[in-house]
Amino acid sequence: MKTKRDRFISFSMKAAGAVLICFILLFVVVSAMFFQTKSRMNSDAIAKLESSVSYISSRIDETVLNIYGVSDNFAVNDQLWQLINVDYTGRPTEKKRITARIVNSIFASYDILRSNEKISAIYTNKEQFFNFIDPNMEEEPCIERLISMNVDDKEKLARFFWYPVQENFLTQSKSGNIRNDYVIFGSRRVFSSLLSTYTFVQIFAVQEEKLYSKYSDVANSYGADVYILTGDGTLLSSSDEQAVYNGYADRKLVDTVLNRKYDRFEYDGNRVVVVSRSTINDWLTVISVPVANVTGMVDRLYGMIFLGIVGCAIASCFVLVWIYNRFMEPVERINTAMQNVYNGDLDAYITNYPNNEIGRMIEYYNAMLDSINRNVKDKLEMERMKRDLELEVLMNQINPHFLYNTLETIVWESNEAGAPQIGRMAAALGRLYRLSVAGGAQFISIRQELEHASAYVRLQLQRYGDKLEFVMDADNAELKDYYMIKLMLQPLLENSIVYGMCDGERSLRVRITAHIVGDRVRIRVVDNGAGMSRERLEAVRLQIKTGVRPPDEDNARARRKSTGIGLHNVYERLKLNFGIDDGLEIYSRQGRGTLTVLSMPLIGKDEADRRNKQSRA
Repeated sequence: MKTKRDRFISFSMKAAGAVLICFILLFVVVSAMFFQTKSRMNSDAIAKLESSVSYISSRIDETVLNIYGVSDNFAVNDQLWQLINVDYTGRPTEKKRITARIVNSIFASYDILRSNEKISAIYTNKEQFFNFIDPNMEEEPCIERLISMNVDDKEKLARFFWYPVQENFLTQSKSGNIRNDYVIFGSRRVFSSLLSTYTFVQIFAVQEEKLYSKYSDVANSYGADVYILTGDGTLLSSSDEQAVYNGYADRKLVDTVLNRKYDRFEYDGNRVVVVSRSTINDWLTVISVPVANVTGMVDRLYGMIFLGIVGCAIASCFVLVWIYNRFMEPVERINTAMQNVYNGDLDAYITNYPNNEIGRMIEYYNAMLDSINRNVKDKLEMERMKRDLELEVLMNQINPHFLYNTLETIVWESNEAGAPQIGRMAAALGRLYRLSVAGGAQFISIRQELEHASAYVRLQLQRYGDKLEFVMDADNAELKDYYMIKLMLQPLLENSIVYGMCDGERSLRVRITAHIVGDRVRIRVVDNGAGMSRERLEAVRLQIKTGVRPPDEDNARARRKSTGIGLHNVYERLKLNFGIDDGLEIYSRQGRGTLTVLSMPLIGKDEADRRNKQSRA
């Protein structure tokens, strides 16, 4: 059976999965929206293409209408007719002069803005040929070509007739550009109502470049093939120079166009063909575009969107990897380290962390682990010291049982021997040690502790006599309900007596006061003894907190006088039992005396019993 921990998925995996799902959903939504509008966009593209074809057809119609207008104007021009209705046989110079006059006077006066197409040549019914493009061109080859084209075919009547695009044979000048060198020839037989006969044929040679310029921009923008055809499929112009050079378009495409049912159809499975018919003649404007070019903008848009999404996904993956390395991986390391700490490994520190918020979190984690390790070590050390101190106190309690029984014997023997003073000393000593045993309890009432201090002082009074004076100021009624650690005052009294006793005649006065101040009981032991210098006082304060005495002569003398229990034991017992560092304070001035202050929290009977029970367990 899988546990909750077994089913755990890391945050980094969740984040990566969430980003991936978001991009998949985004891709699906964008694709759905795109395909929903793609057909309409394609239809709009086709409509735009059809509009472009119609635009091309209208522009070409403008050129054709211009030619028709020029033709109509000069079909009834009497001045032109008078000049060409002359036999110039044997007079070539005169003929060239008249040709130039027609171009520079008659044609120029009509085309002031030079925007109209001009008649390129005229072939009269008297077989006179006028070449307005290149008057120096040899006439016979030109006439032969025109006759081969049947420009004077009677069946053509007065209709305008167009011929396939071909090289311009009316001039010898060549530019090397096929679109300038190839022209579309148009002819029209002119009928004179006055003479009731066809008098001459107008020849127009329109440069293929002029038609090409009308649609080249559309052809280039779509990448399309454009063809200008007559109603029977004759090629007039094309964006394909090879077709212009050949003079005809692809026969299959032309047949398909001529036999079409609709003006827009698919060709060869991958091209769209759109046909527009001229409004003034039978010309057809045909554009053949690859389907991909028509819908290319839409497809490119979709491709750009797709690439954008993929690019964002890839960028997001890199960002996720960066975020993982920057944040998630350190978080996982923290998680693993905390699991190790939970399992008991207090050395699960984290190294090589980044310099960011996670790094600061790891710093705090390492600092916290340091604090835990210090606290554990301090606690273990305190427990060890507490056991040592309790063992020391216990060992100091073992001997009093034997001493107490022995002292009882001494008291009895002294009374029998008639030495009551010795008996009183022995009785006081017995009382002192009886109180120190206290039934094995660590916490006794403050009253008992004060009684123990009084017993100790009585023994010292027997020793020092008039040199020692003792005063106790304690309100038993105020203190009767409170308890304290036993054997705390005796070291303080011993310190005052041992260090305060002067070598002179002045007596030592020791005073004990006990009062409740706030939530603590404060016991003061003050003497008027020798006191200490400032340096000595600092050394004693250090000794109280560390238990280490500096190896100087005064301390050597002090060690010989000291009882060995010392103030350090009192300080440590306060710290171990109550966790306080300010429970014992000492003040002194050399030649004035010493003040020792014992301060501890108030302990009631129930709390004392609980602590005593714990100490016995």
